Amino acid sequence: NIGFGDSLYFTIVTMSTVGYGDISPRTDSGRVFACLYILFALSVFASHIPEMAQMLTSRSPYAGSYRKETGRPHLVVCGAVCQNAMESFLADLLHKDRKQATARNLQVVCIGQFIPDLEFQGLLKRHFRKLTFFEGTIMSPNDCARVALDSAEAAVVLANKYAEDPDEEDSTNIMRAIAIKNAAPGQRCIVQLLRQRNRAGLLSIPSWDWRLGDECVCVSELTLGLLAQSCTAPGFSTLMANLLAVRSMPSEARQLGDSVWEADYRRGSCYEIYSVRLGVGLQSVEFAEAAAACYASESVILLALEEPEDEAAAAAAAAAAQTRHHRKQRRLLLNPSLRQDGQSGSACVIQPGCRGLFLADSYDEARRAAELALSPSRICPIAHQAAGLGMEAAEAKTLTAVEEVNEEEELFDSTGAWHWCPARSFQEALQLPKLRGHHILCVVAAGRDTAASGLGLASFLRPLRSSSLRRRELAPVVLVGGAAYLRREWPALRHFPDVFALPGSPMSRAVLRRAGLNACDTCVIVGARSRGATKWRGPIDPYLMDREVVLCTLNIRAMDADRVAAADAAAPTAPTPVITEIFVDKNVLFLDQEDDDSPADEMHNSQPFVCGSAFAASALDSLLSTVYYNPSAMSLVRALVTGGVESPSQPAAEDDRCEGLDDDDDVNLESGAIDDDGQQAKSTTSVPDRWRRSRMARLPLTDRRLAQYIASGSEGGTFGRLFLGALRSQGILCLGVARFRDAYRRCAGSSSCRRFVIACPSANFRLLPTDAVYCLVPFPVELKPQ
Repeated sequence: NIGFGDSLYFTIVTMSTVGYGDISPRTDSGRVFACLYILFALSVFASHIPEMAQMLTSRSPYAGSYRKETGRPHLVVCGAVCQNAMESFLADLLHKDRKQATARNLQVVCIGQFIPDLEFQGLLKRHFRKLTFFEGTIMSPNDCARVALDSAEAAVVLANKYAEDPDEEDSTNIMRAIAIKNAAPGQRCIVQLLRQRNRAGLLSIPSWDWRLGDECVCVSELTLGLLAQSCTAPGFSTLMANLLAVRSMPSEARQLGDSVWEADYRRGSCYEIYSVRLGVGLQSVEFAEAAAACYASESVILLALEEPEDEAAAAAAAAAAQTRHHRKQRRLLLNPSLRQDGQSGSACVIQPGCRGLFLADSYDEARRAAELALSPSRICPIAHQAAGLGMEAAEAKTLTAVEEVNEEEELFDSTGAWHWCPARSFQEALQLPKLRGHHILCVVAAGRDTAASGLGLASFLRPLRSSSLRRRELAPVVLVGGAAYLRREWPALRHFPDVFALPGSPMSRAVLRRAGLNACDTCVIVGARSRGATKWRGPIDPYLMDREVVLCTLNIRAMDADRVAAADAAAPTAPTPVITEIFVDKNVLFLDQEDDDSPADEMHNSQPFVCGSAFAASALDSLLSTVYYNPSAMSLVRALVTGGVESPSQPAAEDDRCEGLDDDDDVNLESGAIDDDGQQAKSTTSVPDRWRRSRMARLPLTDRRLAQYIASGSEGGTFGRLFLGALRSQGILCLGVARFRDAYRRCAGSSSCRRFVIACPSANFRLLPTDAVYCLVPFPVELKPQ
C-alpha cells in the first residue's frame, strides 16, 4: 500500500522513462501496464513536441529588420519576388562583369507576404552573402522601416509576367510605388509594368519624378516595339536584347566546340551599353571624329551623347528637389553625326560635361575610350578624311546619296512624334486594298478567350509611324485577328495612316492569302490571351501557353514551303520572313523543325533567336538591372526601340500620351483642320526639330552608299573600313552585321535565307558581299536601299 504522493511520483517517473526503481510493480499485470503506459507517453510526447517548440519559438526567421552596414549600399526589391523572377534578376544584377556590384558589395533586400518555399530557400542559400528576405509588405510603413527603405539606393518593383489579369497586376504594382513614395518621397523607384496604357497611374503620383531616377519599364511596349523595329531591320530584336543583357565571353574550351558562326555570334553578344563621362581630350571635337577615334583605338562604338543642362538650371532644380538622388537633366543625342536639318555645316560638337553611351565588352574599355585625347587641330576635315579612303571629292559631300525631300504635306500628332491622319472608322479599315511590301501582324488568341486583355497594339504601330520617317517610307500594316479584339483595339489605332484590319483567324490560310502573305515584307505573330497560371507549375501546362502561336508559325512556314516548291526554278522565291513572339522560352524548339538546337541551350543561344525569327519577353529581364546601374539606358532604349523622343530622358510626350492626346486630341496649329471628334490636327510640311533623329535600318552592302567602301571580289573588305568611311562621309553609324548562316560553308548554290546577328565586329572583321549592316541612319538620309 502506497500513498497518493508516491503514486504521483511513480507516474511521473515512469512517463519520463527514467524509472529509478525505488517503486516498481510486483505483479506481471502491473509490469505489462507500465510498459504500455510508457509507449503511450512516448507517442503523446512525439506528437506534441513540434507544437510545443513552435509555441516556444513563434518568431519567424524572416520577421526581423535589416541592419544597414556602414558604407555598404542596399537595394530593396518587392512585388513578384518569386523564385523564377528573382533568379533571372539576380543573375544579371550580380553578374561578375558588373563592376559596380562587386566593388561596392551591393546587398539585395527582398520583402514579400509569403514564407519562402524550398526553391526560394535554395536561392537564399546560393546568394546568402548578397540576398536577404523579410516577410512583410511594402504597403506597410512599419515594414518599409524594417528594410531601411529611406536609406536604400533604389526600390525595384517586379511584375509577375504570368499574371492572369495584367491590368490588375499593374494596378497592384502602382499601389506599391505609391507606398514607396509615401514612405520615402525622395527615393528612386524602378517599376515594371505589363501594359503601356497603365503607365498613366505612375505619372499621377505627385512625388514621381524622372530627375530622381524614377523609371517605368513596360514589358508589352518594349516587346512590341522591338518586333516593329524588326520589320524594318530584321534581326534588330536579337541585336538589342543582347546589348541589354550582360554575358561573359565563353571559355576557350566552349569556343572549340562551336562552329565559326556561333563563335562570332557569342563574341558579339558579350557587348553591353555603358555610360561614361567624356574626358577633356574629346571636348570641342565633332561626334563623328570622336566615334571614329574610339572605334579605331579601342574597338568601342560611341552610340550617343548626353548633354547636361546649364548650371543655373541644374542648381535651381536641385534646390527644388532637395534630395540626394537628384540628377541633372540631360539631352540625349542619338548619332548626331550630321546636322539634322540636312544643311551643310558643323555637326554636333562635344561640350564639357557630356557623357557618352558606348557599346563595349567591359566598363574598362568604355572608360579608356572616353579618356582618349584628341585635339581639334589634329583632326582633318571630313572631306580630307574621306579622300584618304580613296573617295572622289564629289563623293565626300555629306548628302551625296540623299534624295531631295518631297515637299508633300505631312500630318503629325499633337506631340510631333508620329504621323497622323484623320480618324478612320473600323469599317473603313476593313476595306483592304491589294498591297505589296507591307507588314502583317497576326494577333493569336484562344477562341474561348473573348475577354483577353488588349496588348496595346499602338505600341507596335508607333515605331512604324515615327515622325523620323518620311511619309513615303511608311509601309502599310495589316492587322489579322478576331473581329471583337480588333474592334476593341481600334480606338487607339484610328489616327495611324495606312493601317488596315482583317477579321479572321490567323490559322486560316484563306485569311492569310487575303492579307497578302506572299507579297508582304514581314509577318509578325504575337499572342493576346490570358496566361492562365501564375507560376511555372499550375493548373495549365506552361508549354501549352504558346500552342496557338506555334501552330500559326508552322502553318505559315508550310504555306511558304508549298509556294517556294511550286515556284519556277528560273525565278526562285524567297520565303516570307516570320517573327514569332513566344511566352515560354523552351517552346522555341518547336518553331523550326530543321534547327539542331539542344533542349539544354538557353533562349539567347537558340537558332531562331540568333537569326531574329523568335523573341521572348524574358530577354528583357535584364533591363531592370541595366536601368539601375545606368539611368540613361532607358532613354536610349526608347529612342532605339519605341521610336520615342530622345531628349530628355523622360519623354516630353509622355504626359500628352497619358492625357490621350496621341489618340484623340490632335491639335492643328497651322491649317486649323478639325477631325470628326471635334479636335484639330497639326498639319506641317516639316518635321519638328526635336524629332529629327537617327533611325535604325539594315542596309545591304550592295547599297551605293556603302559599296564604295567595300573592295570588289569575293572578300568585301573589313568592317573597320566600312565603319570609318560611312560615318565620316554619310553620317551612318554601323552597329553590326547580318550574315547568312551558310556563308561560312562557301557552298555554291546555297539556298539558305537565314541570317544571324553579329554585334560590334572588330575592325579587321572580314565582310562578305552578301552581308547586310545594322546602322543608325541620320534623319535626312533615305532608309530605302539604293
